[in-house]
Amino acid sequence: MKTRATVVSVLVANLAIAVPGTAVSDPHNFLKAGGVDDQGVADDYYDTIDPNKLRMTQADWEEVNGFNDPLNKVVVAKGARNGVYVGQSVIDAHGIMGQVTQVASDVSRVTLITDAGHAIPVLNNRSGLRALVFGTGNPDTVKVPYLTANADIQEGDLLVSSGMGGTFPPGYPVARVTKIVNDPNEAFLSITAKPAAQLNHGKQVLLIWRGIVPTKSGGKSK
Repeated sequence: MKTRATVVSVLVANLAIAVPGTAVSDPHNFLKAGGVDDQGVADDYYDTIDPNKLRMTQADWEEVNGFNDPLNKVVVAKGARNGVYVGQSVIDAHGIMGQVTQVASDVSRVTLITDAGHAIPVLNNRSGLRALVFGTGNPDTVKVPYLTANADIQEGDLLVSSGMGGTFPPGYPVARVTKIVNDPNEAFLSITAKPAAQLNHGKQVLLIWRGIVPTKSGGKSK
């Protein structure tokens, strides 16, 4: 089964709440290091961040108010000026991190897949089984509910994005199943998984545009 999706363009963004490190000098290697296929990525739309540009205005921070869950939300140093939009997929070199849920001029808030209110449609990369991955509020764990005992799922299975719903592109790693409990007194299996993305590590993320190219004015063109 093919487990990688071709993207039109991506944008590298620093986490605004972290001290910026060395800029990514070779985005292709940055992607390949985590096994993410960069086929079709337009070089012109990689962007390394000047640390001096990470000074956020008070207005920007007010626009991303409600940032009160540092375990399951992050702020990135890209915003509407760079074409970032609500619902946009966010990944790192290892897998899907989450999606943009609030955008200001120069910063955006990203809700991680571990957030208790987040869900993402997935496919079992081994069996093709469709399922949903829900956040638990724990930064290291997600859950896979509503599967019965005869579901073709095993510990160690890789779950990838299915693309259903259109929010996330298909074929990107989401989580790996770590534990399955079959309680005969329960209608469904209790399944936990570990996110593929390094949610609590690193200082940069990748913002994905599907079928469009971001413009500096904040608009998008085909």
